[in-house]
Formats: sequence, structure tokens, C-alpha cells
Amino acid sequence: MEDDLHLLDKDIEPYVDVFVPLLLKECEETLLPELISVFGESELLKFLDVFAGTTFEVPDRSLIVRLARDARIYVALTNTDITYAELSSEYDLKEESIRKCYNRVEAILKSVGANVSGRKKKSRRNKSR
Repeated sequence: MEDDLHLLDKDIEPYVDVFVPLLLKECEETLLPELISVFGESELLKFLDVFAGTTFEVPDRSLIVRLARDARIYVALTNTDITYAELSSEYDLKEESIRKCYNRVEAILKSVGANVSGRKKKSRRNKSR
């Protein structure tokens, strides 16, 4: 087998049903079975073709959840007329924590060159409707 074999080559298809069990047996100490259950065999082959031999770390779920929350807070404050108080209640955080979250996200976006428009000044929606 050549080093420049691409796992997406058409000629791998006839032996992929043999290749995958061999790979799983040789790599028992990996998360390949879990990756197959998430991606399926064909997507796993794409993943392996790109990342084979690379070691990387997946962030902890709690970090992912917090960052998703922070992104939602930032987008809500940037694109709607929601108040800090409303978000404070929704996320069970102090208003100061909401402000800090917004400022931190904005600073990160600016540092990576993202197009940041900042908090829009909108009039409050009429709640008496």
C-alpha cells in the first residue's frame, strides 16, 4: 500500500468492509468505534483521510455549553432589543455577568478579525400590546 493512498479513492470501495474491522482491531485503544457510530463509515474515512496521525483534544462538554450560551447572549444583545435584565433572568445570571460575557465575546471576535457591529441601539418593543 502506498503512503499517498487517499481513503476516499474509488478503488478502496471494494475492500472497505474488510478495512474497517482491521482498523478497529489494530486501534482498539482509540475512539474509532465511537467515531463510526457518530459519523458512519464513509464520513469516518473522510475524517481519517484528513486527520490521520493528528492528535487533538476535544473541549469538555461544559466548556462547549458555556460558549454556546455566551454566543446566544452576544447575538441576542447585538441583534435584538432584549435587555440585560431579561437575559439575566433567562440565564439565571447577574446583569453584571451578562455585561462581562458580552464584552468578553466582543473582544474575542475583534481579536480574530470578525466583523463586530456591537450592541445596536433600538427602542424597546411596546410591551402593552
